Amino acid sequence: ALAPFTVQTALGNLQAHANGQRFEVGERCSLLLRPKDALIRTLSKGLNTLHGVVQDCVFMGDYYKLEVEAGGQKLSLFSGDPFPLGLDLGFHFLPEKVLCLKIA
Repeated sequence: ALAPFTVQTALGNLQAHANGQRFEVGERCSLLLRPKDALIRTLSKGLNTLHGVVQDCVFMGDYYKLEVEAGGQKLSLFSGDPFPLGLDLGFHFLPEKVLCLKIA
């Protein structure tokens, strides 16, 4: 399959790009979700939208680093704004920002 295509994950289905690589249907891969690429919204749904609970929020100088638990996994996100611990947070990744990588 050529990009964009849908990848089934423990967090739900995500639409991704393969950066020029070819993948077969059912082939395992790794997804790269960069913390700075998350678009954070408290109420969010739709394609490539995930939900998690804020576990930690640390000011890093010019942004906040959020640790979010989603689907039993911990994810790091960067935000210009702080969010309270325990908040159910929605966040979205544009399909072109979700990179699918071959597993060596």
